[in-house]
Amino acid sequence: MTLPFDFDPHLARQSPSTVRGAKPMPSPITCLDECTRPADVPTAREHPLSGTLLYGTDMRLDVRVGRGASALVYRATRGRGGSSAAVKVLHSHSQGAVHDGLHREVQILQQIDSPWVVKVEGEGVLPDGRPWYAMEYIDGRSLATILGTTAHLEPARVVGWLRGACRGLAAIHAVGWVHRDVKPGNLVVVDIGGYDAVKIVDLGIAERIGAKPRALSGTPDYIAPEQAELGPVDVRSDVYALGCCAYELLSGRRVVEGESSFAKIDAHIRGLRLQWPEAHEILPALRELVERCVARQPDARPPQMSVLELELARVADALVGVTARKAEQRRSIARSAVTEVVIGWPHPAAYLSLANPPPQRPRRWSRRAKTMPTALNPGACPAAT
Repeated sequence: MTLPFDFDPHLARQSPSTVRGAKPMPSPITCLDECTRPADVPTAREHPLSGTLLYGTDMRLDVRVGRGASALVYRATRGRGGSSAAVKVLHSHSQGAVHDGLHREVQILQQIDSPWVVKVEGEGVLPDGRPWYAMEYIDGRSLATILGTTAHLEPARVVGWLRGACRGLAAIHAVGWVHRDVKPGNLVVVDIGGYDAVKIVDLGIAERIGAKPRALSGTPDYIAPEQAELGPVDVRSDVYALGCCAYELLSGRRVVEGESSFAKIDAHIRGLRLQWPEAHEILPALRELVERCVARQPDARPPQMSVLELELARVADALVGVTARKAEQRRSIARSAVTEVVIGWPHPAAYLSLANPPPQRPRRWSRRAKTMPTALNPGACPAAT
């Protein structure tokens, strides 16, 4: 079960001087902690707001299915036995900046009409003054959960997910916003007609294209260097973060390692050098594309999500060719093994790539001795009766 957003991580206040390259500010910088939570919530719990009917709607809060640093998340039902929705309710202790972020997220989602971005379905205020908004309830899994449960992901499947993410992020960029928190936990995979589709969720820290943030915010594992340095952000900042996601999906490990948030941020600011595992066969063109996405300078990255998606489509076509060649090689090996059975007994290694066990040993009889020839029966088969 997956909710259409990730939770805000705990906030940690740090001095701006601890961030390499950050510009001094009159107030402390608020940085998101490295421990972020995926969108998937394993259990549902009863809560004091459970059973509350949202004023002006037919939605009733059923159970609390998650808790974040700034909000509670409920599953709601429309009418009696109607469809489900996900409702985000701010904590009672939330400050004005958090309220503004929630309203901004709702306004952005209301401008977007894309199957690749979660849809907002309503908003309101509780009797105690806390704002809430409802979104479509997504039955799927975040890429963070898939990473945690799958040892190795096929590159063709990863490329398909990345192309869906490009479409969703392009829709966000088209209305003038940068997501600024692209990560596996905010990319939810849903099954639509037997095909994987990716939905973009959680626009809680989205910023206007070209705007200069007033505080450091984002997830340290995926934050773009210019975002970490409090510089202006644009669509290429999301390209960088998606490149970090791509590397993690293909290699099984994150682009930066460190014990603290600021150690990871500093690694992004210094520039990344990706180390690809030798055990994974990754197309060189795909490796080169991912490395361009995480380039230190924004000008070296693909300029738009549409351009990135086009390049991923070319990689997808190349992967189809590679898959077809491998399948033909397996069929060729199978045909060779069957041919060898007719003329003699092949080495067992010939059957390592076959799905079925080797056929029975051929039986040929000698008229003179009425036994199998030694060449075909080195195991000294007993004489026939």
